[in-house]
Amino acid sequence: MTEVPPAFDPSKYRMTSSDQVDITTMLTNVPVRRPKRTEFFRVHPGAEYTMDVALLTVEDGLDKESYLVAPDVRLHVEGDYHLTRLHAAITKQNVVFLLKIKLTENKSGGAMMHTALEGAEMAKNLWVKMPWNAAAGNWDVLIAKGDLGEPDWPNKSMAELMEIAFRDRVIDSPDHPVVRDLGGEI
Repeated sequence: MTEVPPAFDPSKYRMTSSDQVDITTMLTNVPVRRPKRTEFFRVHPGAEYTMDVALLTVEDGLDKESYLVAPDVRLHVEGDYHLTRLHAAITKQNVVFLLKIKLTENKSGGAMMHTALEGAEMAKNLWVKMPWNAAAGNWDVLIAKGDLGEPDWPNKSMAELMEIAFRDRVIDSPDHPVVRDLGGEI
């Protein structure tokens, strides 16, 4: 009787270190948000990575989308947008996001805005997290106890980060569907 070779030989598929292919991860998503209550983050220390803009937030159920509002359209959405400071930020897990902080006072007399701005300033040099403190009506700023190392910032400008973040979410015309929806046209 002749020996039949195995039909499937897994050793043919084994990869060695010389078979490895270098892979570059592309930054394709930059959320515009506040930090999650449990995540430590840093803010890019460069002044060019901070920008004040008009943001309009559209809520659809549990989903919230932030739209960048062009200066010549702001008149058409007066009262619906907020002056907002955006900071390029990164989490301990290397998730890049645009930290948004409203620059308008609220019923707590601006404490919320000021503590968020102070936390963002601290995050330029330290790993912080900022959980909401409902009893105090502002953000707590907590500093990491250990050395979490320096952040691994992507090689992207603020303009490039904003282009990724606001892809398909720029209100640049009074005919934009969001403006028309807010005006009751659609």
